Amino acid sequence: MEGKVKKLMDRGYGFIETLDGESYFFHRTEVKGVAFEELNREDLVEFEPGENEKGKHATNVKRVEEKVEEQTEQLDKDKV
Repeated sequence: MEGKVKKLMDRGYGFIETLDGESYFFHRTEVKGVAFEELNREDLVEFEPGENEKGKHATNVKRVEEKVEEQTEQLDKDKV
């Protein structure tokens, strides 16, 4: 499943919002490929959705690198 990082908390967790508006909690231990501190709001991520008694949560969270590169290129163009 894909979504965007919507909120990052200093305590080591955050929230992902999917295209259909669903919100998923994730913990820093579920981030793969990059450090939790390297994630930014609006980064596109892939994850495995799950649910427990506390609600929806994401596991195996991975930043989608090609989308990050496109975002960086667009930001660079906007600065000019």
